[in-house]
Amino acid sequence: MSLSKGVDACLDNKLIGPALILIYSAIDTAGWLDRDHQFATRNSFIGWTNRYLLSTNALFCTAIDLYAARCGLLHTFTPNSKLSSNKKARRICYAWGKSRAEDLQRTIDLAKTGNQYVAVKVETLFAPGIRAFCLIPKS
Repeated sequence: MSLSKGVDACLDNKLIGPALILIYSAIDTAGWLDRDHQFATRNSFIGWTNRYLLSTNALFCTAIDLYAARCGLLHTFTPNSKLSSNKKARRICYAWGKSRAEDLQRTIDLAKTGNQYVAVKVETLFAPGIRAFCLIPKS
């Protein structure tokens, strides 16, 4: 399966929601492969994210923020999840293309809503660790 080409096609066509679904699915699978369990779990997602994604990328979010975003997007196609509703994770606001997560984060901080929201650049989320997992580099 070529998740990388699917994500690239979505990003090239500004289909951010579908791109994120593929990215979060890839993280789920990578987390499952990294553990010796029968099924992917919250812990396998969070563990892989902490070990491989957040340790090598400049993201403002936490692994639990990403997991909550994954849950919201995959289950309801919204930024809302049980974790974010219970204030255990922040909702992610996405920047993509020429926009910068730093600028979006600055707006979040100026609005004093940093405890509720966090900015993430989609292309940074689809970083080398995920791209390598998807096996086929962008040509």
